[in-house]
Amino acid sequence: MHNLYRYFNLTIFNNGKYNSPFKLFQGSNIKDQKMKKLLLSILPLFLLCSCSTYVSRYFYSYEQTDNSAKQSVQKNELYAGYNQYFEDDLIKLHLDCEPMGIRFYFLNKTNKYLNIIWDSTRVYSGYLNKFVVFSHSNKAQDNINDSTTSEFINKNVLAEKKVLEIPYVIKPSIILPNNTLMDEIQFNKNEYILPYQISNNDTLKEKSNSVIGKSIKLLLPIKVEGKTINYTFVFTVKDFQILSKQ
Repeated sequence: MHNLYRYFNLTIFNNGKYNSPFKLFQGSNIKDQKMKKLLLSILPLFLLCSCSTYVSRYFYSYEQTDNSAKQSVQKNELYAGYNQYFEDDLIKLHLDCEPMGIRFYFLNKTNKYLNIIWDSTRVYSGYLNKFVVFSHSNKAQDNINDSTTSEFINKNVLAEKKVLEIPYVIKPSIILPNNTLMDEIQFNKNEYILPYQISNNDTLKEKSNSVIGKSIKLLLPIKVEGKTINYTFVFTVKDFQILSKQ
């Protein structure tokens, strides 16, 4: 391989000056032509491998605590890309925890307005050993102001007038009565809650293996009729899979 790399450097780049591979066959003997054919056949593979990065996909054991509801259901369940499920008398919730963010799919089971209080939401990473900063976009709900004819819009505006009595740094998400909401929070790139993307396969595997048994804790406050219910979800890493990302 060393000799082949040296041949590649001298022949294709000619010590820094690029030569077209297609011109290399001109005036060459049979031995050189065979070597050049071999070089050109493996060149795409060489370039492909040199550009590869690797990502970790994690699998969790999961539990919910601090729930004030009398009855609840929690389980690992794959649904439309979400891997965990929780249900009580207030909500149905599908979750998906990833190193770069957490996704939610809510169903409001009540006839009341629910508010997700992002200002008071907390995410703790056992890998980083600290609470992490996240961002949340309410763009989906902001866009509904573009029209005034939708029943959904009229209800949402009414809900904002009734619920948002004080200013928030991060605007709460409103879940309308008997309605659904897809939402997510995202972590800063330099503060992923678990090792995620590295160019070296072995390094990522070592880092990912070191977090098995560590937990991510999510505190999610939901407000209904002036009362805040705190849900705490705990995701504990039990396994991982390394994937190649071109």
